[in-house]
Amino acid sequence: MGKLINYKFKVKETEVLEDYNGMLKPSRVITIVIEDENTGIEIPHPLTDFIKLYFENNGVSLNTQKAPARVMCNFLNFIYTQIDAGNSDFINLPYEGIKGIKLIHGSKYLSCLTAKNLKRKTVKYHDFYLTKFYKFLKDQSLLKESIEIKELNNNYGREITESIFNKASLGTVYPSRRESGSRNYKIKDFGENRYLLVSEFLEEVKQIAPEIAFGVALQFFGGLRRGEVVNLSRADLKVKYRQSLHVHIRDNRELLFSRLRDTSKEYAKRLNYLGLHLTQQVILDNDFLWDLYDNHMKDLDIKIRDRRIKTSALIFYDRDGYPMSGTVYERRFNKVKKVFLNKLKNTKGRYEDYEHLSSGSWGTHIGRGIFTNFLIDMNLSLLQIAIARGDRNIDSALAYIDEKMTKKTLRYVIDELHKTEDEQLGNIERAIINNRWKGEGMSGRSRYRY
Repeated sequence: MGKLINYKFKVKETEVLEDYNGMLKPSRVITIVIEDENTGIEIPHPLTDFIKLYFENNGVSLNTQKAPARVMCNFLNFIYTQIDAGNSDFINLPYEGIKGIKLIHGSKYLSCLTAKNLKRKTVKYHDFYLTKFYKFLKDQSLLKESIEIKELNNNYGREITESIFNKASLGTVYPSRRESGSRNYKIKDFGENRYLLVSEFLEEVKQIAPEIAFGVALQFFGGLRRGEVVNLSRADLKVKYRQSLHVHIRDNRELLFSRLRDTSKEYAKRLNYLGLHLTQQVILDNDFLWDLYDNHMKDLDIKIRDRRIKTSALIFYDRDGYPMSGTVYERRFNKVKKVFLNKLKNTKGRYEDYEHLSSGSWGTHIGRGIFTNFLIDMNLSLLQIAIARGDRNIDSALAYIDEKMTKKTLRYVIDELHKTEDEQLGNIERAIINNRWKGEGMSGRSRYRY
């Protein structure tokens, strides 16, 4: 068996034939599977009994069954990542299996959700179903650790299970009540469903604001900031068509935005720490990106030919043909975001995605977080991630790394980053992209799934 991170617990909705008074009839059921991501092979897992015994057999709707199933899968996948990361609290689990799961593992999982700035009610929702999962494991005699499950009646006389993780001895970290429901914290990424959500969001941009669709793709697949996108000129794109795309970033404000008094939203921020010389950013390319590139450049060429563009040097333009300002870009992005969230909210089976993306504030800068998580999914080291992001320090990249890092490791990364030439920043080896990039098959053809 390879690295555990190559195996994922997933929720599947499948059709089975069930016996109804001697007649076989098709029925939809929720199944827990474990997938080998290298081969795509999925194997049904016996822990499906948790869903069957506690929810399906109690008449809970199929859609409602997915909530506890997702929590259980997220928790088990979290365990796998912690084992691979060498977390000492999880190190015995490969040998002990399910029986080795302890309260501390659930506590660490909930604390990790809190560290990701999820709302208090979201973390409590995971706590609720995780407690039920532990109760199932105890009832099936699958736990070595002795745990006490307390049942009590709530204010409505309904029997509920008290959380087993909210104990001082465990040190579980929950979001504070004072910040519950607050939108002051920022969402940094689209979450575990990011590949589908990125495709859907880009498809929405293509429909609502096609003039920025290619720019949003550069943010999602290259981590460019808003100012770095609108600052681009045509000369800054280094294209090997359908093979690779490099973006050179420099200060083009005098060329593009001389008409504006304040150009702070059009400034390429990385020039603060990399100087005013030319810098680069490698883009994680895929068919969808190239389709958006084609559409954008063809439309741009037509407008230049018809003299509807004020300068042929620009890439992104406003309705008057001037280079698009950061304010206009941001406004159009937020228009798309509003429609996107509304569609998620009203699409069957997508409320969990909606809840995550509506639990805090986010804007164009979320593209940088999505790009970073793509790099993490490619198993890049912290040093490689910092270089790929075009960072001069590791603080920003470190915020996305879940596993604990030793001071020795951090010191090494800081030293190596200090030695890295500016020209190397923003670079990813093509061999790594070819072998590890998981989004090469993304397209805009699959939208909100029912």
